[in-house]
Amino acid sequence: PGAIVLLGVSAREVRIDLTTVPVGAEFRGFGKVPPGLHWVSAPTPDGLTSLWLDLPGGGVVVKVFDQRLKRFVDAAPRTEERY
Repeated sequence: PGAIVLLGVSAREVRIDLTTVPVGAEFRGFGKVPPGLHWVSAPTPDGLTSLWLDLPGGGVVVKVFDQRLKRFVDAAPRTEERY
C-alpha cells in the first residue's frame, strides 16, 4: 500500500473513492491506500473540487490545496521529499 498526502485542506471532510472522512487539524491524508486509480474530493465555498490520482504500489502522492485556485495542485519538490 501507499499514501496520498493532502496538505492545506480547509474543508470539514474529504472523500477518497466512496469513503467520506472527517477532517481535523491533524489531517494529512490517507495511508495504507492500495495501488491504482483513486478519486479524491473536497467541498469548497464554490462547490466541489476533485481529482483522479494514480497511486503506484508503495508510492506516495503529495498534493496541496491551493486556496486561490480552489483545487489541489502538485506539491513543490522539497515538500514531496519530506514524504
